[in-house]
Formats: sequence, C-alpha cells, structure tokens
Amino acid sequence: MNEEFPLKQIFLSGIKIPFQQYKLLIKLSWPFILLLFASSFYLEESELTLVKVAYGIVYSLIGLLALVNCHRIFIWPEGSAVHLSTFRWSETETYFLLNMLKMMGIVILLIIPLFVGLVMLVMSEVKPLSSDGILSHYIFSLTFLPLTYFIARWSLIFPHAATDNKPTISWAWQLTAGYGFKLFLLIGMIPFLTGVILQSVTDYVEPSYLFNLIKNSIWLVIATIEICFLSLSYKWLMSNLDDDAGEQATAG
Repeated sequence: MNEEFPLKQIFLSGIKIPFQQYKLLIKLSWPFILLLFASSFYLEESELTLVKVAYGIVYSLIGLLALVNCHRIFIWPEGSAVHLSTFRWSETETYFLLNMLKMMGIVILLIIPLFVGLVMLVMSEVKPLSSDGILSHYIFSLTFLPLTYFIARWSLIFPHAATDNKPTISWAWQLTAGYGFKLFLLIGMIPFLTGVILQSVTDYVEPSYLFNLIKNSIWLVIATIEICFLSLSYKWLMSNLDDDAGEQATAG
C-alpha cells in the first residue's frame, strides 16, 4: 500500500528551502539569472534575428546547467553541493538534455491534435470564440490543463537524471503510481495558474522593459520553488520505494 504523500510538508519545505539556500543557488545559477534579466530588455514583438537565435540557444544551455545544479542542491545532503561548478558539462548534462528533448517531443505530439482542433474552432463562426482573443486564450489554457497531469508525473525523470542516473518515461510513470493527483496539484497547477495570471495581466498592460523585468523576476522565483517541489517529491518517492522497486529505480 502506498504511503500518504506529504503534500503539505513538501509544499511548505519547497517554499522555505530556496530562500535558505539562496546564496548557493545564486552562486551556481548566476549566468542564467543574468541572461534572464537581460532578456527583459527587448520586447517580444521585435523581429527575429540570428543574434536572438544564438542568444536563445545559449540561454537554454546555461539554463540547463542551472537546472541540474538546482536539483542537486535540493536533493543531495546539505553541504554536498557546495563544491559544484557553475560551468560543468558532463555525461549527466548530456543525458539531461536528451530527456528534455524527449519530453518536448512527446508533449508536442500530444498537443498537435488538440491545437489543430482548437484553431479550427476559434476560426469558425462560433461566437464569442472567433471575436474574443482573451476568451480564446483561456479556452486554450483549460484544454491543455489535463496534459499537465502527465507532465507532472513524467517530470520525475529530471531530478533522477540530475543525480547521475538514466531514467525513462515509463520508469517515472511507475514511480509516481498512486500519487498522480497530488503531484499534479503540486507540480502542474502552480505554474499553470501562474502562467494564466501573468498572461491575464499582460493582456491589459502595455509592453515595457519594466513589466518584462517584473514578470521574469516572478517566474524566476516560481520556477525555483517548483524545482524544489519536484526535487523534494522525487526524494520522498525514492526513499519510500520497497526493495524491488528500489532495484528497478536504480537500474532505470
């Protein structure tokens, strides 16, 4: 029988720990933080250029390094991550990247039919969908909400990969069996609601560098807390495996 998932405990710890570890988080993630804040100083409407494409690639790779380090800070025993390097690319980071690409591919394949159906609906004569862009945005968001349930469970591959393992999507699904709904609330709903709220504000605010900076700062805090939620959930699930499942997880 599955033990009770400590949702409240992980939620409270996930909010507290990033602030307790903020110095180490900044030390190991400062390049990404700088790039994130730098990205606030251009407006999304500006045209795409080769420089922006290159910036996006560098931003993504630096973000991956920061993400791996964050998971290690939250999962490893306190003090173990002190000697980590800010710039470190090894087999672990390569496998982490491959898992991210794999996850993106699966999500895109699941989204395509939903997206096509919604676009046809919005472009139809159905009112008020065809005339209200904001309402259409909310409908799009709600339609994709069930997908976050699967993402919340599959995302356990990331903390496992960050700690020098080679997990699979099926391994993550098996690991989270019986805990899917609580993981959905903890890992899926919070970023979903944050995105909806920020997009709602964006719909009524004129684009500006200051607004971009505020929005990116909010996302940075939320993302760090979410990474902590994911790491602590993974840590609890791994510590509560039975012996057989533990051997499978190690093999994964």
